[in-house]
Amino acid sequence: MKIAVLMGGQSAEKDISLQTGLAVQSALEKLAYDSKIIELTNELQPLISNLKNIDLVFNALHGGN
Repeated sequence: MKIAVLMGGQSAEKDISLQTGLAVQSALEKLAYDSKIIELTNELQPLISNLKNIDLVFNALHGGN
């Protein structure tokens, strides 16, 4: 199973989201999961491209936007 960790975004809590995402990614690596980090930006196309062949998304986004 390939897991994507979605983090970043545009909210005021972006820095917390990045910290959360990195912690989740580290834990997944220790558990030997195949995972990748995806940092959310304003552009949708890179997000869609990054989600190809992903089985599960862990949402590490924080804040409202």
